[in-house]
Amino acid sequence: MRAKRQDHEKYQGRLDEFYSCLTKVPYGAAIPATRQAYALETIRPGRQYAVYVCRYCGYYHVGRKSARKRQEF
Repeated sequence: MRAKRQDHEKYQGRLDEFYSCLTKVPYGAAIPATRQAYALETIRPGRQYAVYVCRYCGYYHVGRKSARKRQEF
């Protein structure tokens, strides 16, 4: 079960893991995660999403691209 964003106080000292992993949906493969990223970009025009392998759980997650990554495209 995913953690809720309002529960961030419970994860002090683990906030990077909390925001990078615990609040995200885990995907077992890159293709379904990529499909979800494209769907989110369609639903929310102007936002860009990226798929990444989580260093905490090893699954794929979808997250918004950082400002540095957005400038690369």
